[in-house]
Amino acid sequence: MYLITKNYTKMRISKEKAENIAIEVCKPIEAKIKIAKEELQKAVLSIVESHVPKEIQAAFKKHHRYIETRSYIYPDGIGFSSRKQIMLGKSVPLVDSTFKFNAADSKTVNKLLDAVSDLEKLYAESKLRFQNTILGLGTYAKVKEQLPELEKFLPPITSVALVLPIKEVRKQIKELSA
Repeated sequence: MYLITKNYTKMRISKEKAENIAIEVCKPIEAKIKIAKEELQKAVLSIVESHVPKEIQAAFKKHHRYIETRSYIYPDGIGFSSRKQIMLGKSVPLVDSTFKFNAADSKTVNKLLDAVSDLEKLYAESKLRFQNTILGLGTYAKVKEQLPELEKFLPPITSVALVLPIKEVRKQIKELSA
């Protein structure tokens, strides 16, 4: 039996591994996106709830099954050009999913939406840049050499030994050819 092992310094990094590494490197941006979305959600929920009459809120608390609700809205007002859905985090008594913001609230919500959008764009660009750079380097050794900061994100290399029954195959070939 012969033991064949691979030289892992020349082991290539697959597209899937490069993407997974890029995702791990970009986790801090992902955390910032989550925080920004939570801030947006809290602000929008507060604004929406402040526009629901107190009588409706009281009736909703008492008879919530009989009142139509929304857990999301589509913003309408100054500066809203697209139909971007905003999750509220809980159900609010609203008949229509389109919510018209006043000028001051529109400015606040647009600023928060822009912050989320900017972070999502940064995440997508960074992930793609990291992934393409890792793929361009190609091997574990080159990544470790050129970008030692990424070494902690590289998946561990498991030693794979392939045992081949060379002697048995040779013996069988001789028997079959005789």
